[in-house]
Amino acid sequence: MHENNFYILELLNNAAGKIGTNGHSYEVAGFFKGQNGTSTEGVNIRKTQKSVNGYLYSTPQAGNHYNFVGQPSSPSYVWIVYDADDAAGTDRPNEDYPDPGDNHGSEGGNVVFADGHAEWVPQKKYVGSFIRGTDERHVLAATK
Repeated sequence: MHENNFYILELLNNAAGKIGTNGHSYEVAGFFKGQNGTSTEGVNIRKTQKSVNGYLYSTPQAGNHYNFVGQPSSPSYVWIVYDADDAAGTDRPNEDYPDPGDNHGSEGGNVVFADGHAEWVPQKKYVGSFIRGTDERHVLAATK
């Protein structure tokens, strides 16, 4: 990145949960709607001070009761960095949801928000906070 001529391979990807020995343990949520997320106009929506303050949620959710479409975001809701959480195997069936094999187990995860505060988000509040923080669809493995 940024004109460097080498990569530290262990930092290109996040570790494999709490048993992982290589990689880092955080994910960056730098775009609304996921990595290189796009609006309905096809434009990338990078999280900046301006975009966070003026963003309106637009991703409908299927299979859960969270519907923020048309509501404005707030820097205190928007996720910037959070504990890595990839789906893998039976002890980590869900992407971006606390499972037994994740770094903190199924209890929850740490999140840094756009207003600068960090917070522990427990599992029972995780889905709603994730959707407000990223404007991504969220489906649990049991409902896929």
